[in-house]
Amino acid sequence: GKKNYKYGHELASSVYVITIIVCFFASITYLVLSIYHYYENNILTALICLGYVIIGGLEMLNRLFLPTLYKTSSEFKSLGNQNVTVNIVNFGTVILVYYFSIYGLIIRAVIISLIDFILKFKNKPFKLNTQFSLNHMKILLKTGLPMFVTSQAVQLWLTFINNLIFSIGGAINYGLFGLSNIIQNSIGIIPRSISQMFFPKMTESFGQGL
Repeated sequence: GKKNYKYGHELASSVYVITIIVCFFASITYLVLSIYHYYENNILTALICLGYVIIGGLEMLNRLFLPTLYKTSSEFKSLGNQNVTVNIVNFGTVILVYYFSIYGLIIRAVIISLIDFILKFKNKPFKLNTQFSLNHMKILLKTGLPMFVTSQAVQLWLTFINNLIFSIGGAINYGLFGLSNIIQNSIGIIPRSISQMFFPKMTESFGQGL
């Protein structure tokens, strides 16, 4: 809203550095868990953790960072088109679950995560660099920390639900739960598309102090 694009890009680059570091450690953690469970002869758990090396490593980029780079109406239109593509892949890869059960669910999740990342990163509105500023982080934390804590609480709750269902119900029930999530995500395309029409105007009004 204030048209201070250079400063906004600098802030985004600082956050980009932090995001890469967090994603890297998330991937390393899942890789270590995968190796551990493999040597403990828990092959299925090892494969799930191996899949999350990619899924968990890209989660913060896909859900919390890259979408925030899209601000204008044209950029949100691009983001909306990307989401439609991801949802088509989401729906089309259900067949993997039918033929390969839990293994298909893992493969499907990895494919969706990779495509989501490739689309958002390739079409991002501006080039990111790895310049980091501590002053930028102080400003961002002051404004964004409450929102960050709320969004992370939601993600942690969803992760807890997934782990609980898999631990108690096993692979079959977890797979059925995954299918229900697919249906829910498909239904959510319409409200998400509508919200993306309003976000550009809301962010611009916020920047102008309206």
